Amino acid sequence: MNFRRRPRPTADEIFKWELENPDIAEWLHRSKISFAQSMKARLEESGSLTDNMVMAIRRIIEKENQSKPKQEAHSFDMAKLKAAMDKAFQNGLARPALSIDEFVITRAGDRSANPGALYVKHRDGTYLGKVTPGNLFVPIQGLATEISRRIVEIGKDPLTRAIEHGKRTGICSCCRRLLTNSESIEAGIGPICRSKFGW
Repeated sequence: MNFRRRPRPTADEIFKWELENPDIAEWLHRSKISFAQSMKARLEESGSLTDNMVMAIRRIIEKENQSKPKQEAHSFDMAKLKAAMDKAFQNGLARPALSIDEFVITRAGDRSANPGALYVKHRDGTYLGKVTPGNLFVPIQGLATEISRRIVEIGKDPLTRAIEHGKRTGICSCCRRLLTNSESIEAGIGPICRSKFGW
């Protein structure tokens, strides 16, 4: 009997799974241990990980969080960004995400290792840091000051930055879709997305 080999997942399919599991995706991209590399290969091969794999990774993350020293937290006002992402979650978006400039910001699920936190990544998947439930931006060690500054600027006024991105690229920051309605193009953001994020 011949079995057809399942086609490899597309980059968009993998990215969608990472948006749904931001804590796992962040760990896969930063960890250098062999288990992480094998799990990353599995994700690239199948487009997802099993529940048991996810649970095993979250146990590792929890142990790492307990043992690692506290990172420097930048006490800038990220409350507006956090509030918008929480509002989108409350309005029914299971995995709210914002794409502004080269940054992708996602909200961790309530059952993740960091419930309610925001993860900040480069669009190529590189993890850059997180915004804690207390609205503090915690960058990865060694992140360039200029990169941190730009992320903090987004956090201070996410609506303005989302509108600027939409007008410049023609893509909505909230849903990553092409703005086609003339009013949305002029506004730089779609009305449904703006409402979902409480703007």
